Amino acid sequence: VITGYTDKSGNPTVNLKLSKKRANNVKNYLMQQGIQSNRLLTDFQGSNKATKANDPFARRVEIVLVPSF
Repeated sequence: VITGYTDKSGNPTVNLKLSKKRANNVKNYLMQQGIQSNRLLTDFQGSNKATKANDPFARRVEIVLVPSF
């Protein structure tokens, strides 16, 4: 699962779009590296889980690997 985040600065609607763009950029990169799109899930949280504004660590993409059986 590829999840995009932002910090609390700015408009929440814009932050949600930005977090979606971040997650999709990572997904597109992984697809260019040969990973099939059906193996990649994206999620975007915007600033929902951010603790403060202007926090560079809140502006991120996290990847969680889920084993397939």
